[in-house]
Amino acid sequence: AARDLINQKWRPPLHLLSHPALQTTKPTMSANRIEYSEKYADEENEYRHVILPKELAKTLPKNRLLSESEWRGIGVQQSRGWQHYAIHRPEPHILLFRRPLGTDPQSGQVNPELKRQALEEYKGQFGIRK
Repeated sequence: AARDLINQKWRPPLHLLSHPALQTTKPTMSANRIEYSEKYADEENEYRHVILPKELAKTLPKNRLLSESEWRGIGVQQSRGWQHYAIHRPEPHILLFRRPLGTDPQSGQVNPELKRQALEEYKGQFGIRK
């Protein structure tokens, strides 16, 4: 069953078909050119950035953050819980995402035990004692 899902062609939800980015580009073509950073963290959140093809980025709203349905609609694929939280004006084709430490990637909800483990790992990487 999972193999069937992987082999299916991605189609945006019907409510996203009016998005300008979907009208001017083919999500499957652009999605192949989206790049994802490794995750990095501080004591409260984990972060990552996503680099869009510049021609796709030009079609997005300029002065506001994207909702989850919007960034998923243009082909960004991430586990649950990520939030587009900032616009880097010099490079608007780079989307900045964050989610709280300990977020369960399947539910998108913070799990206290995962949060404790992630905070321990973060402190261990930097030699921070309790």
